[in-house]
Amino acid sequence: KILNYRDSLNGAVTAVKASFMTPSSAVVNWIAVSGATNYAVFVSTNRQTNYYTAVNDPGIIIKYNPGDTMAWISGLSSSNYYVTVWAIGPVTCYYGTTRLTVN
Repeated sequence: KILNYRDSLNGAVTAVKASFMTPSSAVVNWIAVSGATNYAVFVSTNRQTNYYTAVNDPGIIIKYNPGDTMAWISGLSSSNYYVTVWAIGPVTCYYGTTRLTVN
């Protein structure tokens, strides 16, 4: 018997954007990946390109409800960050990223 596997999460997270920025917080949203049920958000002054080694900078707090396409970020203290979002449910897929500049 031949089994076929179809990767339903073979697309990247798109349109990652920051809004409602203050010197210490921001809201980030993105377009849902078809079939995705959960996401992971990382904020760092270093660009994150590997989900398995991605980390948030110290002091960063991310408030996110599973399945949402937005997250609230606080604890920002630098002026430039990379925000990276991965679809992680039901499997990990390609990521989307944006640069966040805090004034």
